Amino acid sequence: MASTIQSRQPAYRIYYVSTAVLGGAAMAYSWYQVFRMGADYRWLMLTALTLIAASFTLKIPGTGAKISIADTFVLITMVFFGPAAGCLTAALEALAGSMRGSTSARRWKFALFNTSNVALCAYLSGLLYFLVLGRDPLYQDPGVSLAGLFPAAALLALAYYLLNSVTVAAIVALESGKSIFRFWLDHFVWHSINYFACTFGAVLIAVHSSSITPFHLAAAGMVVTIYCAYRNILGKLALIRSR
Repeated sequence: MASTIQSRQPAYRIYYVSTAVLGGAAMAYSWYQVFRMGADYRWLMLTALTLIAASFTLKIPGTGAKISIADTFVLITMVFFGPAAGCLTAALEALAGSMRGSTSARRWKFALFNTSNVALCAYLSGLLYFLVLGRDPLYQDPGVSLAGLFPAAALLALAYYLLNSVTVAAIVALESGKSIFRFWLDHFVWHSINYFACTFGAVLIAVHSSSITPFHLAAAGMVVTIYCAYRNILGKLALIRSR
């Protein structure tokens, strides 16, 4: 195993640095885009809510990865304000979540990759979403129905899930000398439920954002239910692994 890990270190370093550079470029361009169009106070409010929600996380057993209901606010930001705003909100949420590492060196190393990676995944997913949707963000072009948003939202959920899960599985597998596909299959398949629940909840909330409606309650209930179900499932997995 030691020789395998040693042989994979060059690939690990290349992947780590490439992700940091590309993610940093995505964040820099997103800052430019957001402040060129003007920072909307609603985006700032959503970002604040995202950072609060980031404290409610669930750790996936056997990995350093976590899931959070904060993804809902990230996706609301993306659907409502576009990929640049979604990228920055996702990056701030990832940075806040990364500050809980065991040691200072490990914490900053993880924070750099995690923030850059999440920012890049969010930006690319957002670009794909609006390319398929063929419309401007909701704050610029609010006249759209749920039926018109859902096909693109399903693609957004799938893209964001795959990009996030595969890239995280890759960095962990390269560092430990494991198979990327096997590691992803063992630890991230059921993670897709969280992304789809958060995405459709985000769409319901974003479309009916002018006032509190039954859609808001349904969306919030769906996200909370998924979160509680995940907490129960992951708790049982952790118990099984400890035996």
